[in-house]
Amino acid sequence: MFIEVDGEEIPVLFDTGASIVLSADGQKALQTSAKTVAGSFIARSIFERWHQAHPQWSYYPKMDQRADVIAVPQVVIGVDTVGPVLFAERDDERWSQGMIQSMDKVVKGASGGAASQYPKVTADYIRELIKFERDQ
Repeated sequence: MFIEVDGEEIPVLFDTGASIVLSADGQKALQTSAKTVAGSFIARSIFERWHQAHPQWSYYPKMDQRADVIAVPQVVIGVDTVGPVLFAERDDERWSQGMIQSMDKVVKGASGGAASQYPKVTADYIRELIKFERDQ
């Protein structure tokens, strides 16, 4: 599937179970005792570009165990805009070399529960369709 951030369309894996494992600093920053929170992941090259272009976006060093996290205020999924969405950085190679072994397309991240918590999601894996909708 694709998400759009800051005008850029990004291919991502739809991963409803994507979770950020919080470090002690992460728990403190989010003011929670939870060990994990719903999250999304993005290639380090994109993460760094977002962080440089938008220093006002909340940035959490080493929040996901040893990885940095950024809160993207608006993410477009289909025709809907959701946010904020937490994205933890992952090595670019994870997507271009590691994940491609089990997929038919190269992706740059994973859109998880942090983004899909807002709309109702229906996935039709056989037809390769995903539908996002909000209750009216």
